[in-house]
Amino acid sequence: MASPKIIAADQHYHCTDCGKCCRDWHVEVTAEEATELRALRWDDGDHPPAKPVFRFQGKTFVSHRPDGTCAYFDTAAGNCRIHAKHGADAKPLGCRLYPLQFSRLASGQHALSARADCPAVVAETGPLLSASRKDAEKLLHSMPELPVPSKEDASTLTPDTVHVVLAALSAGILDADVPLRQKAIALNLAASRLECLGAIFLNDKPIRDEVLETFFTRVLTDVPELRLRKQNIVEKWRYMSLLTTYLRRDEALIGGGLPARIRNANALRKLTLGKGNLRELDKDYPDGIIGHLQLLGEPAAAPPAESAARIVRLLKVRLQTQQFYGSANFGLEFFEGLRSVALTVPLIVGAARWRALCELRKTEINDADIQFGISAIDHSFGRMAVLRTPLFRILARQAWQPEAYARHISAIIQDQTYDQF
Repeated sequence: MASPKIIAADQHYHCTDCGKCCRDWHVEVTAEEATELRALRWDDGDHPPAKPVFRFQGKTFVSHRPDGTCAYFDTAAGNCRIHAKHGADAKPLGCRLYPLQFSRLASGQHALSARADCPAVVAETGPLLSASRKDAEKLLHSMPELPVPSKEDASTLTPDTVHVVLAALSAGILDADVPLRQKAIALNLAASRLECLGAIFLNDKPIRDEVLETFFTRVLTDVPELRLRKQNIVEKWRYMSLLTTYLRRDEALIGGGLPARIRNANALRKLTLGKGNLRELDKDYPDGIIGHLQLLGEPAAAPPAESAARIVRLLKVRLQTQQFYGSANFGLEFFEGLRSVALTVPLIVGAARWRALCELRKTEINDADIQFGISAIDHSFGRMAVLRTPLFRILARQAWQPEAYARHISAIIQDQTYDQF
């Protein structure tokens, strides 16, 4: 039986039965799973749904009630009726998997992490994820074969080079004793410089090992020179477009028809171009009309140390499990995937600040804000189909240019390390 070779080292998970994954989110099922749902036996008083599944745009999903909850969710007990009546194995694979996610490394081995849009994961509840190895092996055996990243996905880096570079990057930048903003800018800058070195250079072990000894230290020391001016109006629009794209919830449109799409499009327009309310995208979002002048005006104070550490741990999970390029992230090649990981930091902090502003905290970001930001942005990373569109990729590539990236994150978060920032 296949077993995950790498399990995210810094993640904790234990289901708290909050029921969030049974509300609003739609689980796609195969034809075989749909048949199995219809064949489940229920007692007279169980009142199973008359329509276990429904079709939408050529796909089949587990049915939901008008209030957004799964048709099989027991609102009184706060749990799944299929699980309670027939056991965990009777549930569709998508339900059993969540919040676990598997990927294949360039070496062909499997990696496992937990999705940070699960409240229990982002709150780091329960034992280390490695304690779930046996359950993970069982789930992995039930899944279709996962693709191995191609040479092109890995920018022609060898599997050994990928492993060594990511380990050195994590140790040299993410473990450095510097503020969150400096780490994020350095991560993005390192991706650009590594790409300039190229695969031929990095795959040459003696040269690579010699260069990497001081490479990331030099990157960190070069960070203060990047931010030369404040964001201009085009950069502000670009940032707001990226943030609202990550925060949109297209799954909420499933089954909603044309009216839901019109409401969603109108909400996105207001959020991107002027002042908007995130609550119009998702009922669990903060309620408040915020515009770019508030969000990108005076930078907020750096988040608490433990909150910043949460973000860093998420970045380290991405690097350790390599879940940022190839099939794990819409076919992005290695170096662009690295930049996409760096891009999540100003977006997480931006979402966190949006929540803070809705609670009338102009410059303070607390841990609850950061947990919201992590959950909201991670929900879309590598999953939201709009992130693979040509327009989004153009915006992202413009935003992760080193100097532009430094201006974006410096508009959101400040620290006292570099006064010239």
